Formats: sequence, structure tokens, C-alpha cells
Amino acid sequence: MHIADWNEEFLSKFDPKAYAEMMKMANVDTAIVYAGSCLGNCYWPTKVGHMHKSLKGRDILKETIEELRKINLNVIVYYNIWSRWAYDTHPEWRILDWECKGMMVERGARYGICCPNSPYKDYVKAQIEDLCSNYDFDGMWIDMIGWFGMICYCPHCRERYLKETGMDLPYKIDWQDKNWVQFQRKREEWLAEFAEMITKTAKRRKPGISLVHQCTTWLHGWNGGATYDFFRQSDYLAGDFYSGPSEQSLICKFLNAVTENRPIEFMTSRCPDLTDHTTLKPRELLEAQVYASIANNASFVFIDAIDPIGTINPEVYKLMGSIFEKTIPYEKYLDSNAKECSDVGIYMDFSNFINYDENGKHVKDAFHVIGPIQNAYNIAKTLIDYNIPYSVVTKKNLKSLNNYQVIILSDVVMLDEEEIQAFSDFVKNGGSIYASGRTSLLTKDGITKSQSCKSDVDFQLSEMFGVSYEGQTVENVTYMRPESDDDMIFEGFSKKYPMMISNYQMKVRLTEDSKNTACILARITLPYTNPKDNNKFSSAISNPPGIDTETPALVLNKCGKGKVIYSAGKIEAMKHEAHRKVFINIIKQLFSRKPWFESNAYKPVEITLFNQEERKRFIISVLNYQKDLPNIPVAGMKIRINMQNRKPLRLFKLPEEKSMEFVSGENWIEFELPVLETFLMFLLEYAD
Repeated sequence: MHIADWNEEFLSKFDPKAYAEMMKMANVDTAIVYAGSCLGNCYWPTKVGHMHKSLKGRDILKETIEELRKINLNVIVYYNIWSRWAYDTHPEWRILDWECKGMMVERGARYGICCPNSPYKDYVKAQIEDLCSNYDFDGMWIDMIGWFGMICYCPHCRERYLKETGMDLPYKIDWQDKNWVQFQRKREEWLAEFAEMITKTAKRRKPGISLVHQCTTWLHGWNGGATYDFFRQSDYLAGDFYSGPSEQSLICKFLNAVTENRPIEFMTSRCPDLTDHTTLKPRELLEAQVYASIANNASFVFIDAIDPIGTINPEVYKLMGSIFEKTIPYEKYLDSNAKECSDVGIYMDFSNFINYDENGKHVKDAFHVIGPIQNAYNIAKTLIDYNIPYSVVTKKNLKSLNNYQVIILSDVVMLDEEEIQAFSDFVKNGGSIYASGRTSLLTKDGITKSQSCKSDVDFQLSEMFGVSYEGQTVENVTYMRPESDDDMIFEGFSKKYPMMISNYQMKVRLTEDSKNTACILARITLPYTNPKDNNKFSSAISNPPGIDTETPALVLNKCGKGKVIYSAGKIEAMKHEAHRKVFINIIKQLFSRKPWFESNAYKPVEITLFNQEERKRFIISVLNYQKDLPNIPVAGMKIRINMQNRKPLRLFKLPEEKSMEFVSGENWIEFELPVLETFLMFLLEYAD
């Protein structure tokens, strides 16, 4: 309901009763009702701010809530932090970019955004108080809270930063510069403080409600300003996402790892994206997205856009109602306390959503694609393709590292003492780690080991890696040359035809202490010339390998009872099938036992396994989510579950609870799946 008010027709035909009837048709249990929009137009007679002119004082928020209560729906009130009205009315509140241009209007967009360090925060507080004091609802949804890639240089930010640090705002990105890192930490602190103010204000006026802040600012990486403190201001995590199957899987797992309460909420539009008002996603895609949420123990919310005059398309609600009619029977088998059974944990941390290669760039040249998040998506796809059970691990979950066989540290540049200790203990006690690139090179303050202890610049985890940092290749196209042509890790590659890495590699050397514990699996080979030189080259189109070096590229080191493989280049970021195979071979090399499950499932199929310990049962979900829809049904797939010292009792296909046959062996069961169209769910009872 982001509707302007320059035309008297706008919202003139909005009918709260018809709206409630659409919710009933859609088979939903909760409705998110707009109190206002990103334009700052309010749909209630606000005491602070601007009411939508076309409503002429009519309180459609109250009317809509009353109609929804008649059909016993939960009501969540929607409030948007962005406000074009406030932006236009109070220029002194605006977020200003590096050129002191207002965001985003002066950059050619429709949205006007105000700074939380300005008096705008008092305006927001007053509106939240107004809503919570006068309306009956169960929760609040705070949309568009976050920096969302915007770096504010307004007078309020300048003044506050100077007062708190004694420094001027920096303009150059440099993750080893104290002032730049401090500025980033302040941006994070200010955002969390703003969210906390909203949460406390709402709950002071209306105790018992749930309150959730839109969390998608984290997808903007460091530029979004998200932190654990910010996420803690939400009772559960939710956001609207527009992505494919492996991305949805990773997003759900990340939110499950950092949320305060479950279930999390995956939201997406019924249209291809929010800029398309009339196009409806195919039924098959919407079904797959709902089932993907269920498979990841998450709830699902669909987003629809109202017509400017206030009507809504009933066909949307008929479609969603028929989809939910199919998916609702599975919901009773979900348990918010269930634990996902995973062997591999992808470590993700807010402080590490940075592009280190941005160092030295002006803020106006900041990358819009956040490398670590894209790498995580790619890792998720690889693990799904090869049926490796995985989850996401964050700093919040460090005490649960022992639940995993392998932790992946993909270019995790910044680590603090707590993380260093946790990863070291994990490996010494028998766990395995795959680490790549600059992992552990900096502290969370941007300090290198050399700055803290007057030694050479080095990894904080150099002892565990078995290598020390010596720099970076000049070449941004490099190769990994297997130490032996018989090494099955590098399947499809050889000394003569090494594996290409389409990026820089770190230059490392074995540490003195690791010479008896470490094994070099591959070394760096360079092209004949620097790929950046367009005048001197060996081949006009590619950069073939030409210079073999002795510099280690892939090193296996034994540490305590565990082991670590350090990769000088980010193999996990490569998207070619040959690289995916090598990465999976590395991960399997690090396993110390059989994984939770094994399967011959095809690549578009994702399997998840959740343990409901109190009920002594596993929930097994199998999702067929192909790139081109509708899905081609698949058959002949089997799943083997590692029972881990549990006795299997009965297996059922859900939701009809049809008994399934299975074969069992020592500590495992195996069963064949029926033909899979889109989704299957099974329940496996066990005894301890």
C-alpha cells in the first residue's frame, strides 16, 4: 500500500471487509496491515505526521483490524521507516551522501530517507507511541530499517561522530585504518540503538506484542550496518527476499542461526519483483518457495501490492489459497525447537561482510556485490548439489561448533579473540576446518597481528593453518598445481593442466612448527605474464599457466586431534562444475565419520533433516526446485540416514502418515523415495 495521495481517486475504493474476505480466501492465519508506507502517508488519523489526503480522515487501519478480528486472524501492523513526506517537509532530517545529496531522491529515485541521528528519530518514536496506544494488534513489522548501502554524511552524523570519537568522518574505505573501522562500528551501533528505541517504545506502550525489524539490510554487507545487537531487537527474524533455491536455503539457515526465537519468516512477493504490479509468478514457483520454507523449518509470507484506487486482485488470493491448502497439512509436523542435523557449517559473521579489495577506494566506488555473501551462496549450492548436510554457523553459535564435522571459513578476514579460541579448541578436540584467502588476518578493529605483537603481518590462526602470510600474488588469474597427479582431490586437473582460480591467491609459507605436521597438496602456478598487461601476453584470449612456483596453494595440517585445509585461493567461490568437485573432495577429506545422510538425489533436489528430540523423531524433507519450471518429476532416489546410535522404529510418508518400508544396517537405515514432483516429507521415529 505504497500509494501516493495527489489523486482523490487513490484508495477511494478500499474496502476493509473485502480485504478480510481475500485473507480468508488465501487460507492465511496472519495479515500484515499497513499503517503507512514508504511515502510517509498514514492510513490512520495520526497525531504526528501526514495522513493520506484521499482518505479525508477515514481510519482504514482501525476498520481493517476490526474486519480481520471478525475472522479470527492475527494482526501485524506495518510501519515503514522510509518517509518521502518527512524527507520533503524536513530537509534537515535527510540522509546525505558524500556529495551532500539527499538519499535517494537526488540520486534519481522516488524514495526519501531520513537519518536516525536527526530529530527524525523523535518523529518515529511519536508515531510508534500513537499506534501502540490506540490500536488492537498482535505485533508490529518495522520495514526498511537499516542503512541499505547508504553512508550518511549529514551534519547530525558528523557532529555525533566528532563528539564520540574526536574524529572527522572518513571517505576512504580501508579495513586496516582505525578511523574507517571505527566509523563502521559507529554506524552499526547507531542502527542498533535506533531499532532498540523502537522496540522499547512499542513494548512499553503495548506489552506482549511481537516486534520484528525488516532484516534484509544485512544483504548489503558492511554497508547495511546489521549486527547481532540489531538482530536482537526482533523477537524473530523476517524479511522479504528475491532469490533462487540455493539462496533461499542459505538465507533461511542464516536467519535460523541468528534469530532470538523461531520460526523465522521468509517473505517474498507474488510477482517477479515489487516493480511489476500485474505479473503473477507461476504457481509452480510459488509452491516451490513455500515448500522451501517448510523444508527449512520456516514460515512463509507472500506480499501483494494493492491497486492505487484500493482494490486487490482476487485471483492472487485464490491461487495462494489453493497453494496453502496443499502445504498447511505439513505444518503440524514442524517444531520450532527442532535441531537441523548438519555435518558442515558455513561460518558467516556481520563484521566479515566486507570486500577487502575495496581498500583504498572512495566510498562512492564501494562494491554493490558483497563477495562473502555471494561466496556463501555458491558454497550452499555446491553442498546441496552433492547432498552434503549443511547449516550456517555464526558467532552466536560458537558453543555449538562440536555439532559439526567441518567448519568453512571462506575468506573470513576479521576474527576476535573469542572466535580464535573457539576455532582453535574445535580443531584440537577433533574438528576440521577449511579456511581460505585472508581468513584471520585482521582483528575486528582492523589490526594485524604485527600491530598487536610487533611481529610480521600474519594470520591469527597461522599455527592452526600451518602457514604464515607473506602477501598476495600480483596476478589476478592464478592456478593451483597438484603436488601429485595421483591426488584425487584435483580430479580432472594435473601438474601440466593445473586448476585455474580467477582471482588472486595469498602467498604463504609453511611455519617452522608445521613442517612435521603439514602436507602441501598443491602449489601456485602463474600465467606467463601479468593478466593486466594488455600488450605482453601469451594468448590473446586466455592466460594459460606458464610459471610454476614453489609457493604453497593448498595445505593440509594436523592440529591436535583435528585437521585443517588452508587454501590460498577461494576455490569455493568458483562456479564451474570442475571446481565444485574439487571443493567437495576437500570437504570429504576433512570428514571423520559418515555424514548425517547420504543420497543419490539429483542436483536440483535439496534434502534437510531435523531432529525433534523431545518427540524422538526425525523430519526428512525432500525438495525438487529446478531452474526451469514446472519441475520434471524425478524417480529412483534413495536416502540413507545415519542413526548415530539411535534405534529406528517406524517410517511414515507425510502428511497422510503412510507407513514406509526401509532397510537397516549397523547404525543406518535406507529407503527409496516415491516419484518426486516438488516436495516430499517423511517422519522417522526412533528410540535412544
